[in-house]
Amino acid sequence: MTVHGRRSVVGALMALVTATVLSACAGQPGAAAVVDGTGIPASDVQVVLDELGPYVQGASPAAILGVLVIEPTVTEMAAEAGVAASDEDAEAFLDQVVQQTTPDAHPTFSPASLAIARYFAAVTNLASLSSQEQVTADITERVADLDVEVNPRFATLGKGNTITDPVPPAWVIDPATQGGASSGEPGDGPAPSPSATP
Repeated sequence: MTVHGRRSVVGALMALVTATVLSACAGQPGAAAVVDGTGIPASDVQVVLDELGPYVQGASPAAILGVLVIEPTVTEMAAEAGVAASDEDAEAFLDQVVQQTTPDAHPTFSPASLAIARYFAAVTNLASLSSQEQVTADITERVADLDVEVNPRFATLGKGNTITDPVPPAWVIDPATQGGASSGEPGDGPAPSPSATP
């Protein structure tokens, strides 16, 4: 696959990830999410953000968590289709990402970052067998069957286990919209009212 073709796939996949949501994670302390009883540590999300953030534009905790949630399913789908993604494929993918942005860098990556890359390698392999639209539809169907809980600090869980950025509760007050007091004295200026943070 050409670099341009891979960029198109990665762009489409990041849109899919941004659309893949989670729910409140009460199952395991310290977990960013729990998928079919298996926890994804919050530390994994932070490590990936630290390692890939310099090379991947728009990396966010919710996007990273979205990929970590569905990576085992997508990797399994690729293996079932006879186009398994190996750790070597994942390393090659990360090397290519790094070379595109920082040719002189030679970072090492954690298992969590390799899981992110393995996901993209698996989707690329699956796309070689079918259309991107069909791959996305198949992934969406399998992901919807997962039992997912999410820590609301990291993301919000939506229909079909789609993952988006966290949404603050409606009672959280946004200081920018309070309509501040001119003197800082109680009662000076309009009373603040609860509003959702945009």
